[in-house]
Amino acid sequence: MTTDDLSFDQERELDKFAAAANLQRMRGQWAEAEETCRNALGIAPKDIVFNEMLGDILHECGKLDQALEQYKTALSLVPGKPSLEKKHAKVALDIGERERARALAEDMIVDPKKYTRREKKPVLALICSFFVPGLGQLYNEQPTKAGIIFGAFLVFLIAFRLLQVYPRGMGSIGELLNLTHPLVLILGILAFAAYIYGLIDAPMVADKSNKAHAETRKQSDPQ
Repeated sequence: MTTDDLSFDQERELDKFAAAANLQRMRGQWAEAEETCRNALGIAPKDIVFNEMLGDILHECGKLDQALEQYKTALSLVPGKPSLEKKHAKVALDIGERERARALAEDMIVDPKKYTRREKKPVLALICSFFVPGLGQLYNEQPTKAGIIFGAFLVFLIAFRLLQVYPRGMGSIGELLNLTHPLVLILGILAFAAYIYGLIDAPMVADKSNKAHAETRKQSDPQ
């Protein structure tokens, strides 16, 4: 549909351009098809057929930003046209996907370990924590948490070594508790709590880390 006042010769010229542009698109001659559409728009800038066709060509050859602007131009000529609105939305989505892919690529450059690290084994994390307090957290690459858990256990051992002396021949747990230094008792409870926390935390964090990594890899894979 042409909204320009055109002469008979111009109308015939546009028909030739339309036929040429369609043939060039079928042959994959995108640059030539784009040039043909622009030549036609030089004659009839408000021709909706060529405005929409140019948007299609730009989209097909990956010129997304130009295609988006071209569809906006076409929509300004025929507001609300369903096919144009659909194409405009599709290009906008493609641009959003391109930007997401670009951001992901930049993140992979900044933090490649996030995308290449090996899968954590929750059972191994549990075994590490069972034998050495905090070792499971170290396996999960959480050195601060590992240091706190191991530190609590180490402080208890030091306090026990320096402050606690038991006589021989103790007969009951009650007597053992009565003879335990209060500070050693408190530190022992804290160390035990930290140990249990480490046992529970290590496999859970390993599993959660695997799921998060799997989701990241899923997002980074081409659709």
